[in-house]
Amino acid sequence: MLWPIFLTIGALARFVAEPRLRWGLRGGASYAATWLTCGYYGLFLTLLLPILAAPLLRSSLFRPPAIAVGTVALTLAAALVVPILVPQAQFTSTFTRSPPTIARLSAVPSDYLRLDRRALAQTACPGT
Repeated sequence: MLWPIFLTIGALARFVAEPRLRWGLRGGASYAATWLTCGYYGLFLTLLLPILAAPLLRSSLFRPPAIAVGTVALTLAAALVVPILVPQAQFTSTFTRSPPTIARLSAVPSDYLRLDRRALAQTACPGT
């Protein structure tokens, strides 16, 4: 699930160096693949991309050809992601969990130090 993130960042770096349509399309498709693979990673990447892009910005990226390619990339990403995310948001908007359920299912620090006795590795590494 991490490859779309790496591909998006790579396409961004290539687009900054050479604002061509192929890098814009690759970036838009990779960004959409990130969202479609894992919504949390998509959200993470959405927050991370402006931070990564800020030091790379230069005046040539604000010229009409580069702006057009960036618009195409964002349009491609939106066209691939919006038809999935909007119905998903509507479907899950009424889903809730009670505080006791959240507390019961939440991890505690010791969960990270020992394996559940039902875990397969517990039979291979007893005592962990």
